[in-house]
This record gives sequence, structure tokens and C-alpha cells, in this order.
Amino acid sequence: MDDIQGTSGSRIDAYRREPEHCLYCTAKPDTIEHVLPEAIGGRLTAPILCQTHNGDVNVGADEPLSKNFAPYVTMLQTPRQRGGAGAEFPATGADGNKVVIVAEGFAKQQPINVKRRDARNRIAYAEGDLDLLDSLPKAAFSDIGARNVIAKITLPEAQFMVASDDRIRPGLLKMALHFASGFVTCVSLEDAQAFLPYVTGQKPPTGDMVRTPFLDEEVFPEEWPPKHVITCYADGDGLLVTILLFGGLAYACRFPFGGGATAGVRYSQTLTKNYPEFHESVLRPAGLDWNKRPGASAADEKAWSEPVKRRLARIHEYGAEQSVRARCKRAFERALGESGNLGNLWERYAAALQLECFTAHEVAVVVAIGRRLRDEGKNAWEVPVSSEEAA
Repeated sequence: MDDIQGTSGSRIDAYRREPEHCLYCTAKPDTIEHVLPEAIGGRLTAPILCQTHNGDVNVGADEPLSKNFAPYVTMLQTPRQRGGAGAEFPATGADGNKVVIVAEGFAKQQPINVKRRDARNRIAYAEGDLDLLDSLPKAAFSDIGARNVIAKITLPEAQFMVASDDRIRPGLLKMALHFASGFVTCVSLEDAQAFLPYVTGQKPPTGDMVRTPFLDEEVFPEEWPPKHVITCYADGDGLLVTILLFGGLAYACRFPFGGGATAGVRYSQTLTKNYPEFHESVLRPAGLDWNKRPGASAADEKAWSEPVKRRLARIHEYGAEQSVRARCKRAFERALGESGNLGNLWERYAAALQLECFTAHEVAVVVAIGRRLRDEGKNAWEVPVSSEEAA
């Protein structure tokens, strides 16, 4: 396999096709289409769509897929091509109420819930985000509520779901078709139009178009940091395209055209880095079999699910580490805003860490590490989290 990394940009440009008309109609292709949605970190682009079909594909294919995978984008703090990292997504709090997790990984500030007021309509008891409570003037609070707890500091847990079902299949089919069309072969207008209703979600893609295969190590190697990988292989008279998202979710798509094209082309993008990799002359793995997919047996379920769970567990662990650092950063920024001198900064930082629900021992350790990092010219909140890092 020819691995072109240092010149990946020029190599991608060399492979990028520039058709005379839109993939789905005869209009001029006048937009930059992201083969993998930019919202999940995609950087590979191709000028293959007109304005109208770019919009149709975005609504029908990209948006449902991007919303579904937003939690992983946030856990990995996946950078986007035009700036920013992470993604906002809805979740359910431990109390059953709906919450919104912002791109940084925190629950969005909720309105202050006033439980009780005095005769002058001043707040005697309230619950809400500490920053919002702090922003209220002292005159808003009742003096008769002095013995009441007006803010209970907790570290809320949020529940969310990432699915691999019919909602994301149009997006998967779109990735495969646009990669093949933009970088591998000429897809006829007739063939593209036949798939358009399935790409836009007007019709549900069938099992003959999109499948969820076993996470075979030979076909989908396990690597860290995780990657998005899309590969196109010749498959008899057609094309077989494999997709690996976030290093742990595998899919396969098949098209009954393009068999005479040059296949064995791969795009690989490490999610924590800004540069892509492009590979050519990719050999088809012996374990890649379109007809080999999980059945209804318990053995098949175990063989399919265990590798997926293992890979995703590592993403969840990484997300938890990112959350710790994000809480440290929020505490440090709060301390900077409140302290008047460097000595007072660390006292404020310790107090702010307590508000982030760190234990007394954890506060002492984090402050000590923060001092050292600051002396080294680094960010005080970039503390080692895992035991391996700490060692």
C-alpha cells in the first residue's frame, strides 16, 4: 500500500474529480461538498454537487447522522475544518429532565428555579447554575433565607444514545457514493439519480445497499487515536465501500456500478489531528466479505458487539478524561477572574475546584500540578488524568 501522508493535500487534489455537472442533475457543480460531514470532523471535499442537491443531501443525510454522533464528537473534542471542536447535543439528566450538553462537554445553563420567595418577592430558596446565581444582585435575595441552602453543588450525570439504525443509513450511503464519485470513478447520472431518494432519506436504504459488518481486525484495524476511514474496493461489476467512524463503528455499502474503475483507494483521518492521509493501491483484505454479517444467533451477537463495546469504551474513557480537564479549565478561568494577585490565584483555584465537585485530596493534587505546569509555561488545567499519564 502506498501511504502518502506528507503530501496528502496534493495527492487528494490529484485524485479529486471535477465533473462537468452535478452528480444528481445537469446543473453546474458549484458547491464544496464534504464527503464526511464537517460536523463530525470531516475534511475531505469534492466539487460534485449543485446548490440545490447539496442542501437536499445536507438535510436528508448529513444532519441526522451528525446529530446521532454528536456525543462522540464532544467526547473526543473533534476539531472541525472551519474552527471549533465538539458538538452540542440533547441528553437526559439523572432527574429525568431534558438537558443540553454544549460543545465543551458541560450541561447548558438552566434557568434559575426559585422555590420560595418572601413577602417582598425576594428569593428565599432557589436552585440553579452557580454562575447564574452569582450574577444576581444581593438585593434579590431575602435576609430571612440566610439559614437555607440556596445552591446545592452537584456533578450531574447525563444519559444519551448513539444509534446505528435507519436514521443514519442515508448518511452512510451518501458518504460511500460521494467518495466513489468524487475520488474513484465516474458515476452516471442515471445511476446517481436511482440512489438519490435513498441518500436524501425519502426512501429507507435497503440491506442490499448498506450493512453493518463484523468489526474484523483485518478489515477495520484498531488504532488510537481513533480515525474516520473510508475505503473503496472493486467488487466484481460494482464497488464495495467500507466506512469506519470514530475507530469503532463499521459499515459497508455496495453499488452495482463502477466495476471497471480503479479501486483500492482509502481516505483516513485521525480525529485529534488536522491532517488527512490518502492511500492508493489498497489490497482487499481476505476477511472482507459482503455476505458475512451478524445473524440472529447469540454467538453472532457476541462476536459483533464485544469488539464494538471495547473500542467505544476507550472513547468514553477518553471523554471522561477530557471532562476532568474541562472542569479544571473552567475552575482556573473562574479563579483568574476573581483573584487580584498570583498568591490569591491558587487559593481561588482551590475554591473553584471544590465547586466543580473535586474532593479535598483531588484539589490539593490538581493545584500542585497546576503550579508546576504554570511554572513550565503550560496551561494549569492540562493535568494528567489516567494512571499511565500520571506515571
